[in-house]
Amino acid sequence: NTEIGEMTISSIFQCNKEEVAIKVFGTDEKTHPGVVAFYETKDVFIGGKVKIRRRIPLDISQYELTPVQTKAIFKNRKWKSVVAFHTRNAPHCAHEWLQRKVLELYDGLFIQPILGRKKPGDFIPKAVIEGYKTLISEFYPKNRVVLSALTTCGRYAGPREAVFHALVRRNYGCTHIVIGRDHAGAGNYYGKYDSQNLCAEFEDALGIKIVKYKEPFYCRICNKITTETTCSHSSSNPDAIEEVSGTIIRSLLEKGERPPAYIMRPEVIDAIYSDDMFVK
Repeated sequence: NTEIGEMTISSIFQCNKEEVAIKVFGTDEKTHPGVVAFYETKDVFIGGKVKIRRRIPLDISQYELTPVQTKAIFKNRKWKSVVAFHTRNAPHCAHEWLQRKVLELYDGLFIQPILGRKKPGDFIPKAVIEGYKTLISEFYPKNRVVLSALTTCGRYAGPREAVFHALVRRNYGCTHIVIGRDHAGAGNYYGKYDSQNLCAEFEDALGIKIVKYKEPFYCRICNKITTETTCSHSSSNPDAIEEVSGTIIRSLLEKGERPPAYIMRPEVIDAIYSDDMFVK
């Protein structure tokens, strides 16, 4: 019975869930995880201004910085350009490739995994945090990266959710955000670069710059993580291309197989590996 906040109610309403689902998710199919979660909510909605009086302590609360704190850190480090990196996965080599590109061009990198409600099969919050703690402490330059959790649920709404993610990171003091391949997507509901395109279309209104890269992959001929921008083999030798994604890595780990080092660093695997590293 501890009071954690209050809402000043301004509206009480019902909605046509199918119509809203199509507008938000682009589909009303019950195989979409975001649609399923939305349909499971009650039929009456309450809207209004929320005031938080007490934050609920969580296992990862020590990594959950507030916008006031992050802005102070960025200012103290004299970062003029700060790039947000959104993820729900433990770090793999394709994401590391993107992050290193950012560190080459901008002052600082703000890695902020979402650690709220997830779908079954996703990494648990502890696995994501431990993986990034290892990557940052052992492989990234000191004082160039800030790690902070964001406790919000994944809605898997693709392009529209990517816009939301950009707004949130602007509020944390970021000047840029990486919008990746199928950002906030699920299954095959959205095009590979739909999220990038929608965010870029509204970049000025959002007040944050959109950083876009082509999808990183591992090329067996080049023997490295690369993209179609700098590697010709995706078209000339497609069999040499190996996709790198959280989905593939989770599938390997669920079968008890260690992903190869060119997909995920062994040090990261050791940091995240446990019998309960996935949401049940």
